[in-house]
Amino acid sequence: KEATVLLVDVGSRMQEPALWLDEASVKADEPRRHITRKVDIALKLARGVLQHKVFFCPKHDFGIVFFGTAATSNELQTDGYEHVLVAREGRVDQPDIDALRVFIDPPVGGATSDA
Repeated sequence: KEATVLLVDVGSRMQEPALWLDEASVKADEPRRHITRKVDIALKLARGVLQHKVFFCPKHDFGIVFFGTAATSNELQTDGYEHVLVAREGRVDQPDIDALRVFIDPPVGGATSDA
């Protein structure tokens, strides 16, 4: 059985701006650059990986961990692992629509983490 755990950095450095090429404009041979935050790019890519798993590998297990979050929710927080949030109550199981909802309203980032 296969399992994938996505680690998504939403910390302070990921709040910085980054250049992003519009995919459609690149295909049209007219590249347009957009400025967005690094975290937005990371979240978009993570969401794409999860969508692929939901539709093409539904029997594979999947988990999501955010680090650099304002909140802390993980099994090691009493040992000092702050600003790390394990999504979906720590479940690593089959990807579903509920897992995709994590990316609709991702946790607030901007903190420095131990990860």
